[in-house]
Amino acid sequence: MKGKRFKEKKKLKLPIIIFLLICICVFLYSLFNIIYWIKSNNDLKTLEEGVFKEVVEEIEEKNGEIIKTIDFDKLTQINEDVIGWISIEDTVINYPILQADNNEYYLKKDLYKKDNSCGSIYLDCNTSKDFSEQNNVVYGHHLKSGGMFKELDKIYNGELGNEVYIQIYTLENSYKYQVISSYIAKPSLEIVKKDFNDSQRKQYLENAINKSKVKFNKPENMENNILTLVTCYGTQRVVVNAIRVSK
Repeated sequence: MKGKRFKEKKKLKLPIIIFLLICICVFLYSLFNIIYWIKSNNDLKTLEEGVFKEVVEEIEEKNGEIIKTIDFDKLTQINEDVIGWISIEDTVINYPILQADNNEYYLKKDLYKKDNSCGSIYLDCNTSKDFSEQNNVVYGHHLKSGGMFKELDKIYNGELGNEVYIQIYTLENSYKYQVISSYIAKPSLEIVKKDFNDSQRKQYLENAINKSKVKFNKPENMENNILTLVTCYGTQRVVVNAIRVSK
């Protein structure tokens, strides 16, 4: 009888041991992710307060408009994948734009190509570096800490009003875009469509404007090329569409 009880106790202990091992593994995995997330955010903050500030000089023109000059020589020495800079007034969005030969690389890589869960702001891999496509798509993470493209929420929610501008600087030029729509959508190829005929373009813009939570002012010329900013919003996406209004 004693031998039987001993075997029964061993049988009972085995599931408990397995359960405890699973709990320990889950705990260690979660702890690793938390540490990685904290380190990634600290590394991003270091970049924001260091290199990013060092390469940007702001000049206020007579009309009160702030113009930035970007030291692309310094940026491209750090990383040859730097192809531009994005800035949106009254937000923290003030970052270099990178581009790889695929759209996954900079999801978890920083300016120094180091692993970082915050990733980088990057131009779609199939888009021309000079932003000459019909639709130029730029991606960035929606960070809980408030960085990267999190503050696209301010455009979507109307916090910045109904006339919002996005400044894009490339290695050769600078472009100003006026926001015409912002909405939440399921991931789809329609969001990042790049080539249109005239009727498709008109339909694309009409759909975007109709879906927009805020009714933004429209530029006089709606024929110029499009800038589309995309960031995650849970399993969905926050999308911002803008039209180029000046060089």
